[in-house]
Amino acid sequence: MKHVRMALAGCAAVAATIVAATVGAPDAGGSSGDDGRARAKAGAAVTRIEFTEAAPLDADQSVTAHRKVEMYAEHRGDAVSRLHFVITFEGRLAEERVWRADRPESITSRNWESCTTGEEATPTPKPDSLDVILTGYFGPREVPREAKRIAGGAHRWETPTGMMLMTYTDLGGPYPHRTVEIKGPDGSIGSTISGTRVSENPAFPGWKPGWQTCRPSAGAL
Repeated sequence: MKHVRMALAGCAAVAATIVAATVGAPDAGGSSGDDGRARAKAGAAVTRIEFTEAAPLDADQSVTAHRKVEMYAEHRGDAVSRLHFVITFEGRLAEERVWRADRPESITSRNWESCTTGEEATPTPKPDSLDVILTGYFGPREVPREAKRIAGGAHRWETPTGMMLMTYTDLGGPYPHRTVEIKGPDGSIGSTISGTRVSENPAFPGWKPGWQTCRPSAGAL
């Protein structure tokens, strides 16, 4: 099963290669969130989930890059109506992704490094609930019976997920206060998720400004 992170966050170690066709840009400015405050007043809440992902850039894992991921989920109860990702790479805005429940089969993306937009098929399971999103990134709330306890402390455990091995270290706070290590079939660490914070957000955000003046970075194309 493909993880939510594979299609939405574009994590360096676990994502399949994304072929982003250059298509007409999504609506300019803040169109994805223009009615964010109105929807919030109508009963929708917006939850902000952020974390840092560290991933090696070379085979010997001697150089590590850091990616900050921010997710904004508009929801009523557990049901998510819209999801907006903002991905920052080494301090630079790199990518945005938006999924909407009224267009559940596709994800719209803006790549700020190549200045291209794309439409991609949404994987299964769709990110239509907070539980699906949180479990996809941070694992289940409770340690599964089949999970294997490993060295490094009483709160450290792992479970296989397809060809990947997920290692979780619970840090003592409320879920999802944990570190997640994503390992490949050979046991090497593909990426590490840490610094997770979950909070309320006053409104669903629109696209970041400045798309009309986006210029590709060197080597992006």
